[in-house]
Amino acid sequence: MKMLVRLSREIHEYRYFLLNFIKYELKLRYKSTFLGTAWVFLSPLLYFVVLSFVFSFVIRGGIENFKLFFLSGLVPWMMLNNTILIQVSSIVNNGELIKKISIPKFVFPLSSNIARLVDNLVFLFLLLGLFLLFGGRLSVHHLWVFPLMILIFLTTFGIGFLLAMINVFLRDTEQLVSIGFQILFFLCPVIYPLRLLPEKLRILFLLNPFYYYVEVFHQLFYYQVAPSLKFVAYISIISLGAVALALAVYGLVEKRIVFYLSI
Repeated sequence: MKMLVRLSREIHEYRYFLLNFIKYELKLRYKSTFLGTAWVFLSPLLYFVVLSFVFSFVIRGGIENFKLFFLSGLVPWMMLNNTILIQVSSIVNNGELIKKISIPKFVFPLSSNIARLVDNLVFLFLLLGLFLLFGGRLSVHHLWVFPLMILIFLTTFGIGFLLAMINVFLRDTEQLVSIGFQILFFLCPVIYPLRLLPEKLRILFLLNPFYYYVEVFHQLFYYQVAPSLKFVAYISIISLGAVALALAVYGLVEKRIVFYLSI
């Protein structure tokens, strides 16, 4: 609790630095491109279109409206994958700045997470558009996207911050996490539903924490029903647990980060 209070105080104290760093990250990402910020919309749209086209022919598994099934699972996966991966190197990449000025280390993964929130909202907007295009109908159930987006934000910050700290001490973390996410992708029901797998393999999916995020989006946008409260509870536990663990580790290693960045 003390760490949470301290975190809130430091966010307020360094709020201008945080806001400027978020702006810097957003500008840096697209400043050298011809279309500039238009890529925020075009990049995920092209990605969705290409992958949905490919998998519609390669893997269908008798799934009705496969494009909608695939896209409604891909969106939460992209939110988790992209946001966490960009945070892993956030502390190390700003090592020189951290060594020169006294600033809370969590500011860097947090700014990366907030900057990626822009992309995640674009992903959600595109999903809603394609959902309507493919014949879906909005209902009161879709209001669940608001608490789910908050839980995804907490999850990505908690896991991303934790991995960013580990990366300071173990510089292979970024590569290991990248490989790990490639494996986890095929242990999520993004391109095929769980029912198509043999019973003995389903446990691997259920042990994957990201499985539940993908499934609640399937429930909302493919099956068009309210998400399972059990799954929402799982996601809540994962998100709050990830933040709590990250803050606990931060309290233990904060004073050692600058030293290891200097090695």
